[in-house]
Amino acid sequence: QRELPSVSFDSIEIRSYPIVLSNNPECHYGPSIELGWDFVTDEKNSCVKVSDYETTRPSPKRRRVRQLYLSQVRREEDLKSIVSKEEIKEAIREKDRARRSRQFSIALRSPISKIGARLEASRRNKKIQRALRNLQKEDKKDKKSEGPESNSSREDIYKGWWLPFSAYTF
Repeated sequence: QRELPSVSFDSIEIRSYPIVLSNNPECHYGPSIELGWDFVTDEKNSCVKVSDYETTRPSPKRRRVRQLYLSQVRREEDLKSIVSKEEIKEAIREKDRARRSRQFSIALRSPISKIGARLEASRRNKKIQRALRNLQKEDKKDKKSEGPESNSSREDIYKGWWLPFSAYTF
């Protein structure tokens, strides 16, 4: 009987990447950001055994989706210390130009591709609706687990979010 190949990891290298402005037209509101190419390694903690990292990492629990989301306001706040307001505004204008150019080229395509664009817009709208439903469900679960004496409100969940009017169907 043949032995199956296996993979194991001995150590990991921890790198920190800077946040930089991006011109990604799929970011609908505010500035888009991405990770820069240059990375920084901490000399002391750059190479760590996997077992050591797993026992000492800050939080072994996975974060929820709403904790991973970076709102327009949050992205702008993170960028304030890195770039000027003028650079942020210029990046947004550049991104919007790229978006308009993309929409224009989509409009010039055949009727079949226009149907595809409408389907994509519909999928995006459904995705927003699904995200809002999931947040509402999590909000209800949190309120149940915290009990009636809790003061948590929906404002904490949606703070910094800016969604199109079609998404506000509570």
